[in-house]
Amino acid sequence: MAKDPVSKPISLDMTKAATMEPMPDNTQVLCMVSKMDPGTSGSGSNKVDVELTVVQPETPGIKNRKLFDSINLENEYTLGRLLNLLKALGETEESIRRTDFQLIPENYIGRQCTIWVGIRPSEQFGDRNTIKRVRPAEAYSAE
Repeated sequence: MAKDPVSKPISLDMTKAATMEPMPDNTQVLCMVSKMDPGTSGSGSNKVDVELTVVQPETPGIKNRKLFDSINLENEYTLGRLLNLLKALGETEESIRRTDFQLIPENYIGRQCTIWVGIRPSEQFGDRNTIKRVRPAEAYSAE
């Protein structure tokens, strides 16, 4: 039986390490869809995972941050979240509200929308930002 190789230590300068606090509640950001992947939740439901990358403001520590959402595709309320996101990304409600709507995730990569962030408190994992509200990119205003 082969022995597991011993990992070698990695030398790092940890004096440069930075941690990220959540953006303040109701911070408005312009985001671009950087990923949209279909999948299956732990309970077996269909879902789509969305990753949004902050484009503006260009404030250090905010620009290029990621916001994530995992949207269950088998629940009317979470489908409502997806509906609002797709409308903000340029779809019309009429084109979406169909019994045969086809979600093609790669069609949304690179599209932009305005997000207002919220904060989900967690003593176990630390507070993190969530998507509180989503509107079209044109709603963004640099404050």
